[in-house]
Amino acid sequence: MMNDLKWIKLQHAVSSLAFEPPYVLRCIANKDKTCHTYLNEVPNWLGDWSNYYHEGMPPLFMIEWLKVRPQLSQHRGRLIADAIIDETTTFRAILERLRIPYDEEDNIFTIYGYKQAKHTTLENTCHPAC
Repeated sequence: MMNDLKWIKLQHAVSSLAFEPPYVLRCIANKDKTCHTYLNEVPNWLGDWSNYYHEGMPPLFMIEWLKVRPQLSQHRGRLIADAIIDETTTFRAILERLRIPYDEEDNIFTIYGYKQAKHTTLENTCHPAC
């Protein structure tokens, strides 16, 4: 789905946004099946889109998927609601301009480095581990 050149172009394009959008990712070596809920609410933290040798993203060929929420919550005070900076439209335009395939659900973009094939099963049969 993605190659190093597309990842690098995306890293450079993200620098044109008002902030570096927060993300969570899973590497292909990570077999953890837990669901990441860090992006369910508008995050108040930034993503580090630099390369691994700058302590940012892991080596690009290791990324299985990346979930990005291009919104940022900024605290303004105890009595005032947080300000929300929304770069969703601009981020979507970047992905489309770079022809990067993505899935979008609830303002969360999923970009796949690798996508596992869906398992096909015969109808009315089930593996014993089901």
